[in-house]
Amino acid sequence: MTVDLRQELARRLRIPQQSIRRDEPLAPHTSIGVGGPADYYIAPQDAATIHALPAVCRDLGLPLTVFGYGTNLVIADSGLRGVVLQIDRNSADIRLLAPDDPLLALLRERGRGGHAAAAPGAAWLLASSGTALGQLAHFAQRRSLTGLEAAHGIPGSVGGAVYMNAGAYGFQMADVVVMSRALEMATGEVRARFGAEHGFDYRRSCYADSGDIILDVLICLSSGAQDEILMRMRDFNERRRASQPLDLPSAGSVFKRPTGHYAGKLIAEAGLQGTRVGDAEVSTKHAGFIVNRGRASAEDVRALVMQIQQTVDRLFGVWLTPEVRFLGWAEENGGIPGAR
Repeated sequence: MTVDLRQELARRLRIPQQSIRRDEPLAPHTSIGVGGPADYYIAPQDAATIHALPAVCRDLGLPLTVFGYGTNLVIADSGLRGVVLQIDRNSADIRLLAPDDPLLALLRERGRGGHAAAAPGAAWLLASSGTALGQLAHFAQRRSLTGLEAAHGIPGSVGGAVYMNAGAYGFQMADVVVMSRALEMATGEVRARFGAEHGFDYRRSCYADSGDIILDVLICLSSGAQDEILMRMRDFNERRRASQPLDLPSAGSVFKRPTGHYAGKLIAEAGLQGTRVGDAEVSTKHAGFIVNRGRASAEDVRALVMQIQQTVDRLFGVWLTPEVRFLGWAEENGGIPGAR
């Protein structure tokens, strides 16, 4: 007897069948607007679904792909097989912890409270992974808490920002993250990681290797003047608007900064600004971005990334490694443009 997988997923997850979308186009769920369908797509509104999903997928033999707001992501035109779990605004939540909160007692008990911001006036925010980074920055500003001003304009979720140690203008998530809790894909158990256990590096964390599902993140900030914090946030946003192509769909900065260079500067000096493959274009405003001029395909984006890599390598002897994640390409079909 053939099993109706959508029906079986709903039954095991104890959610309405209509909350699982079959053959859901993924392009609208990414900031660059490319990508084929997911066999099954779920954007849960409760933690129970997230906790149950890995085991259910294992039992049913379905691959599971997890992402946040899709702001640093290129999904293949063929889409993604199995189940796609998107942890987005449906599960957003922020809490300002009281000094006697049990979570802070756990930090002290384990000797992990010695964070740089843990000084008089320090405050602790617990944010779910689906919380928008900008929402978290606003939450902090309204409570006169400083440390997230540069994060305000970074698109995407808190979970995604921790996953890749997102940063801008000298800030990175490693500066403020004290603890995170994640669901281990292999065991289904919740594991807490503290400080250095995150393995933070330039645009990378341990989660890039483990594949664990980030559930929530504990942030430590310090007190500041509300008006000054808001002024800094506005200044960073003005700088972004002046230098980045925010009026067109993109996946953000495409490449990591190579040692001793700036990716955008190398791409511009290679004469690649305005170069197009289909409707994917190297931004004429900031060469570090690839924008979707209307009907770009994922393959257009991938081909343009590889053209940039090869040209910059030929002219300057520098290989550019993507910062964006490429999902859904098989090696036999040319693979993805990664590190050489």
